[in-house]
Amino acid sequence: MFRSLLQNSIFRAYGTSLFGVFSGLLTNLWLLREITQVIPVHDFGIYAFVLQISAYLAILQLGLDFAASRQIAESLGRKDEAGASRAFSYLLRFNYKVVLAAFVAVLTLSALLWKGLIFQHSIDESSAKLAGLVALVAGTSQVITFLTRPYSAALIGSQFQATVNICTVVRTLGTTLLAFVFLKAGFYVLCVPAAEVVIQSANLFALRLLANRKCRWKNAPPDPREGKQVMGSMLRYGGLTTLGGFAWTVEAGMDVLILGVVSSASVVAAYVLWWRFPQMIFDLCSRLAFSAFPRFSHSFGVSHEATRAIFSKVAYVTLGLATLGMVGISYWLQPFVHLWIGADYLGEQSVYLALAMGLLVCLRTCGNLLGMFWLASGRAEFTTALAWVQAVLKLTLAVLLVPRWGILGVVVASCAASLLQVGAMAWHLVREKLLTLALGGRALAFISLAILISLLSSHWSIAVGWVGLIGGAVATCGVWLASWMLMACTGELRQPLIKAITEIGKRVGFLKAA
Repeated sequence: MFRSLLQNSIFRAYGTSLFGVFSGLLTNLWLLREITQVIPVHDFGIYAFVLQISAYLAILQLGLDFAASRQIAESLGRKDEAGASRAFSYLLRFNYKVVLAAFVAVLTLSALLWKGLIFQHSIDESSAKLAGLVALVAGTSQVITFLTRPYSAALIGSQFQATVNICTVVRTLGTTLLAFVFLKAGFYVLCVPAAEVVIQSANLFALRLLANRKCRWKNAPPDPREGKQVMGSMLRYGGLTTLGGFAWTVEAGMDVLILGVVSSASVVAAYVLWWRFPQMIFDLCSRLAFSAFPRFSHSFGVSHEATRAIFSKVAYVTLGLATLGMVGISYWLQPFVHLWIGADYLGEQSVYLALAMGLLVCLRTCGNLLGMFWLASGRAEFTTALAWVQAVLKLTLAVLLVPRWGILGVVVASCAASLLQVGAMAWHLVREKLLTLALGGRALAFISLAILISLLSSHWSIAVGWVGLIGGAVATCGVWLASWMLMACTGELRQPLIKAITEIGKRVGFLKAA
């Protein structure tokens, strides 16, 4: 059914990636609750602050990974195994150098935290030492992650993205189980980063073994005559996307830093827990764009019409996911946090916080799709420049709003930056005749409808148990799916949806086979 909408490669990659979302949902629900029962609010805030910063070290290499996997896929499409081997070898050598630089950065950050130079007078000496130790162990895990990236890029470029997704699921589950064991063994806040060091090491071994088995082209001797051209292309594209990754790191990673400096560790803890579930919803929605990235790149090489057609299909599905995320978060985030954690981490939050977080997920999902689609064309100048403008806008607004609005100020600042991205990218794609005005109009109308419905949640105080919460979430999904289908049937998905519904009807016996 969805095969006719998204093609086999996109559906397979996105389908396996959903296992990662659901495994992350289950493990975060369980493990984080266990941790918060043992660790006081203040220490959890320090742990969350340090872990959030060190986690973004891995993003710094994202641009070159995209460049390498894209180059590998393109080379294999031309039957040029030597070109694919050359791209992989260059990424591998580059990452060895990055590992050394990253480890120096980890040691520096750990030392600054240990001496209390980042928190200054907001925490005592023992808490500063705890922060430094968490940074060292968590940073080591991120350094190991750099070593796995060349093998992931090789598998993705060889159309084995589903294999990488399955490895991610196994890694997530393994980390959670081992972290629980470490927590019971007395590792305290170090239970998660210590488990990640062990599991990431095993993941490195598994990915390397799989890449050696499935990517035989790695053994092809590279042609030195084209080395400079290929390396130059990867550096230009990867360098620009890496700069964009830096901007994203600055924009997203500064949330906890601003809250930690302006307010307290308890506010940081509340923000991390409130944002945990919306962040996972964003991950679920945005994985579709990442799964479609190879297909987008392929369509750019076919024709302008083929590119616009595949983008429109993915855009309609993404729009449904993004708006569903906004409505669901607006209505059910607050009762979920209350049932999940309890009153200790709720604090005095604004009645509009859930609405703002839902809107942020919607805007970021749409912006991520537009950005990934444009990056698939092999051009990264516009997206990189826009990312830095976003980062400056976000930080400026956050500094101004956080003292008055607290957590809501950070989220509102992020919404403003994301709205800028969506507007600028949509305008750019309309100029390139890749985004039709009809699709843009439907998207604007549907998002406006979602905002109006979500606004009602701020006037309702929903108090339910787990059964009511699950039932309400299921009902929300059903109603919004029906609304999305009515909207999608007015556009390019009319015929595919009718065909899919007809096939489903035949399979369940409600319609007679033709």
